[in-house]
Amino acid sequence: MSTSSDSNINVTDSKPTVALVDDDTSMLRALTRLVHTAGYSVKAYASAPEFLDDCIASAVQCVVVDVQMPGMDGFELAAALAQRGVSIPMLYITAHDSPWAREKSVDARAQGFLVKPFDPKELLGIISGIVQPECA
Repeated sequence: MSTSSDSNINVTDSKPTVALVDDDTSMLRALTRLVHTAGYSVKAYASAPEFLDDCIASAVQCVVVDVQMPGMDGFELAAALAQRGVSIPMLYITAHDSPWAREKSVDARAQGFLVKPFDPKELLGIISGIVQPECA
């Protein structure tokens, strides 16, 4: 069914696709490995504008996005998606926890809010809860 060799898999098949948006290259790489190993298709982006440029073409079921990024932060990304009429469940991650960020994530109807470093199992649990097919 599934192979363990994956040099650069970008085949979606019927696997849910998770988008990862983080300006920290090492975090993005680690998240990509983690989420891919858990059985999801992954699309990784180093910035919010990069994700927005590809967003229409990519059918993603969940976005894991860093709160603080240069240029456009995670909340601004959510607002830009809403302005385009695009509704994708968002899970916010941050290294800079604050009451403001938590409140903002609630206002943005986030599916989750995790502070780095977080438990990988917790991240995967939230993703799993978001992408589980309703018709199964």
